[in-house]
Amino acid sequence: MTKRKFLLQLLIISSLFFIQTGFAKNYANYKAMIAKGIQHILRESPENVNAGIVIASMQHNHVLYRRNATRFYIPASNLKLFTATAALLYLGADYRFKTEIEVAKKDIHHHTVEGNVYLKFNGDPTLTTSNLYRLIGELKDRGINKIDGNFYLDDTAFNNAKEYGHGWMWDELNTCYAAPLNAMTLNHNCVKTYLSPNRHIKRRAHLNIEYPARFLHFYNHVYTGNHSDKCTMNVKVTDNNEYTLSGCVQSDTMNKKFDFAVKNIGLYVRQNLQYLLKQNGIELEGNIKTAKMPNGLHRVAVHYSPRLQAIVTHTLKVSDDLYADSLLKTLGHVYYDRPGTWKNGVEAIKAILRRHAHIHFKNSAIVDGSGLSRYNMVSPNQVARLLTYDYHHFPVSAELLSALPISGIDGTLLHRMGSKGMRGKVRAKTGTMTSVSALSGYLSTLHHRHLMFVILMNNFTGKVDNYRILQDKICHFLVGNA
Repeated sequence: MTKRKFLLQLLIISSLFFIQTGFAKNYANYKAMIAKGIQHILRESPENVNAGIVIASMQHNHVLYRRNATRFYIPASNLKLFTATAALLYLGADYRFKTEIEVAKKDIHHHTVEGNVYLKFNGDPTLTTSNLYRLIGELKDRGINKIDGNFYLDDTAFNNAKEYGHGWMWDELNTCYAAPLNAMTLNHNCVKTYLSPNRHIKRRAHLNIEYPARFLHFYNHVYTGNHSDKCTMNVKVTDNNEYTLSGCVQSDTMNKKFDFAVKNIGLYVRQNLQYLLKQNGIELEGNIKTAKMPNGLHRVAVHYSPRLQAIVTHTLKVSDDLYADSLLKTLGHVYYDRPGTWKNGVEAIKAILRRHAHIHFKNSAIVDGSGLSRYNMVSPNQVARLLTYDYHHFPVSAELLSALPISGIDGTLLHRMGSKGMRGKVRAKTGTMTSVSALSGYLSTLHHRHLMFVILMNNFTGKVDNYRILQDKICHFLVGNA
């Protein structure tokens, strides 16, 4: 080697050394600045907040900040990120739920089914009375006016022995977001009502029930109290879908919204089906019963749900618990080719994410798909690993990122971080329960960097708004300084 070549190589090596040294120094300063800023924000907390945080650069795959990253936290609705990713990976964005009617071909004679008819449900969380009406209408369009046998409902896609998840709060089971989960789902298994005060004190409040509430029976014993009264409302629900409301509403209250779960979904579906058969002019000689559909029948009508991409988008944007748990049991059903349960749905999610994202779930606990259970426990590192995988792997990256709520624009972030500098900068999943608040997703900084962040907060006693403000401040700091 000539002296000139040797000196040239030495110069190149020296230059690289100084470049790398300078980068390392700048990177260390960058991390220190982020750590200092976040710690300053957390010190503003009204109490010593129990927060698990991970922040990482998506361009360089560098972790910029960690706090309690291996500790386990109740994730609340942040758990939907795991369910949504697994569903997109295994079922695919084009997957559709189908609800179908089948009969034995030999039983169709002229305008009569001289046998039984089967309606198979597959856990479609989007199914409505209108969809069911059109499905029955397809029978009529085929010229069928009469059914001599029984009309059977097949709900065996899920094992419906346990319609409520483990660790769901008993005092929330009458609410819409904790509606019982069955392969038969109709109108979100939910009814919306509005209470408004009477103009006269001590008189009965006005109850307005939003369609569709047919076959749900309400007994209103709510009275109008003074504006200074401490008013509460109670509800008792029977297995016959009878709702008795008591308590009071304050005289200066505007319309107060209450969303109630349909207690007995099987009864509700049977009653609606009987009504819809009559509306379509189809006479049923037998009864409406529940049974598994036999093989070898002929499909006469089918309804397809929207694409899974649209279902996942709705699930994450508005944090829909029923949708998420339907996806969980569907994954169990499809992955293992057996009725979907809470347990095999969870095992399917773990297997799918272990294979694709290399997430290991040792010592963590997942018991549902929505995050509604207080038994769920995951670490910030696990959420961060999931989000890092989602960001870097197409098409999940495009499908999931587009489904996340956007700051100041839509979903559960519509009224958060909507200022000029923050609007549209954050895409993230929220999570809220009593003494639990979470926010995890992605943000774009003013310096054109893309960061992934996970913020899980547990075990606080103050108002949840205080902790949302802390999360928003962290995001604001990162957007402006990172």
